Amino acid sequence: MVSIIIATYNGEKYLEAQLASIAKQTYKDIEIIICDDDSTDGTKKIIKDFAETNPHVFYYLNVNNIGVNKNFEGGFVKARGEFIAISDQDDIWLPNKIEEQLKLFTSEEIVLTYCLSARFSGTALPSKKYNYSSKLFEGNDVRKLLLRNSVSGHNIIFRKKLLDKILPIPKDIYYDWWIVQTAACNGKITASNKILAYQRAHENNITIKARTSVFQTQEEYDERITALHLFLKLKGLPESDKKFIEDLIEAFKKLETFTFSKELYNYYLKNRNILFYHKKGLLKYFSQKKAALRMSYKVKG
Repeated sequence: MVSIIIATYNGEKYLEAQLASIAKQTYKDIEIIICDDDSTDGTKKIIKDFAETNPHVFYYLNVNNIGVNKNFEGGFVKARGEFIAISDQDDIWLPNKIEEQLKLFTSEEIVLTYCLSARFSGTALPSKKYNYSSKLFEGNDVRKLLLRNSVSGHNIIFRKKLLDKILPIPKDIYYDWWIVQTAACNGKITASNKILAYQRAHENNITIKARTSVFQTQEEYDERITALHLFLKLKGLPESDKKFIEDLIEAFKKLETFTFSKELYNYYLKNRNILFYHKKGLLKYFSQKKAALRMSYKVKG
């Protein structure tokens, strides 16, 4: 069984479309668990109406708003399936998403799989020729995801047994970043190069942020330094990776008092094929240098 966990909050505008796409999954051994975080719009009614026509739906309504991380946690612990799939409230899944991703669990050491998603807005879905310019993350190298998480939550399916390592999810980090890093510490991750979901971009999307500066902003810096400290607490973290994170934190600290750190820039260049592994193509080196320069600054924005 696959337990599909949906965390909702004031999602009435797009929720029905996402629920309809989940209901059309070709893989049928599923349960759908919806946790609503005390919505104040019509979300609760949409959930109740959907549950009335779908016997595999279970919903829980929080009496207070507890935030996205705790809301997802509430769904995770209620899951009965061997696998857990994560869903946002405003995307669209292709009918074969679950079926295709389950095929990637070819051995017990694979604890998490993910697919590609194409971003869209409005009602028109993007072309299936959507081009991806970044290299996909696979394997178990925690260091590659220290500065950015390239595995989005809405694309993830992971083994339920991983929950013992994942929970509790810290409040000051994106829940999917924590889950993916925990998976990398305790098994292997594999990816599908197929687009199996469409991520909706809109004004209230909390995971899609418009860049306000060509350089790293204070907000981005704060998010990264907080995440680095939290990653030191990952269950199953190898000692060698712990040392790497500690060294990166020390280099990061140079930006506490300076706008630019040459030491941090040199650290990035030295480890560019790890920290900027996702860059590819004939101009990969120059692209890595550009990313290193951008993230060696800390500016207002």
